[in-house]
Amino acid sequence: MREEIAVKEKKTLAKTHKKNCFSFRNCCFCCLGILVLFIISLLILASLSGLVRIPLLSSLLYGDGPKPLRVVLIQTVDNKYFENLFKTAGETNQSQIVVSENILSFWINDFANKENNVLAPEDKRTKGSQIALEDGYAELFYKPLSPKTALTVKITPVQNEYKAQKIKIGKLRVPVFAANFFFSRFLDFNSMYNSSGIKSIKLEPGRVVIGIDPEFFKGENPEEAPVPFIPQ
Repeated sequence: MREEIAVKEKKTLAKTHKKNCFSFRNCCFCCLGILVLFIISLLILASLSGLVRIPLLSSLLYGDGPKPLRVVLIQTVDNKYFENLFKTAGETNQSQIVVSENILSFWINDFANKENNVLAPEDKRTKGSQIALEDGYAELFYKPLSPKTALTVKITPVQNEYKAQKIKIGKLRVPVFAANFFFSRFLDFNSMYNSSGIKSIKLEPGRVVIGIDPEFFKGENPEEAPVPFIPQ
């Protein structure tokens, strides 16, 4: 009889213990813990991106910010550079032209400093935007006026289109499918080749080699030519 009572008491205690494990208080603690982890994760991602500055975390995780593949020296050119380049190629029957990464980096910096199509004042300009060209791929390192972060995109040509192989906002690596959708949806390189006189674009260390139809660029046509490698 006593043994039966002891067994019943043990079962009762076990049931009470199970109920206590799934009590309202314990559920609140679990939810609070998940919320805290979620907030910490968001703060870490925001710090890595550089989009916002968070005390301690930003200095620890973001530091001085991302660095490009290598530093490209800027070569200043005037607004008519590309037009004259294509025009000269047409007049001299050149089948290809070469543009250095230094000139393209100058163009990217100018673009980064434009706000409503007006160049930003000297004291507000951002520096460091560039394109580094290697054999078969390019790295775009873009520092906009705002926010104070950087966008890094590794681009590789595939047949008549370009694919993003890597994208980082600040030091945060993000999925590439959105950029590749943008490239395929809005940058129709087949159409560009057919309508612009550009036959091919080849990436080489420090420069881009553009194959062209020189007949297309004779007369007034050079004004219709897109900026090479990064169409407007």
